[in-house]
Amino acid sequence: MAGGLCVTVGIALSLLASKGFAALPILGAQISILFLSACIAWAAGLVVLAGVPWLVLHRLGFRSWRTATTLGGTLVFLVVFGLAAGGNVDDRNAFWTLLTLTLLGSLVGFVVWRTAYRPAPETPADTPQ
Repeated sequence: MAGGLCVTVGIALSLLASKGFAALPILGAQISILFLSACIAWAAGLVVLAGVPWLVLHRLGFRSWRTATTLGGTLVFLVVFGLAAGGNVDDRNAFWTLLTLTLLGSLVGFVVWRTAYRPAPETPADTPQ
């Protein structure tokens, strides 16, 4: 959900920056579809693409936030660059989109790391008497 929200906000800001306030009617009509699509894409990416590398890194003992953010950013970079390779890669907007999505992938990697490796909350049964 964090990835979908980040992508939705990023695309909305990018559209506003490139088209100005004339993009508001277009953006308002399609924001829910964009959010739902982005959430589905990020969830699929987490399961399909990141599952095996995350498991390998976990087994090898690489469990830091740096590893998680690097993995998230690298995977997003490879996927977005691979998808853009069929189109116009030398476009300036494509570069900024790639950079933005890579940073968002790093952020999602951090969120996943924080969720997966946060300390368990202390329960009253764990406290010494």
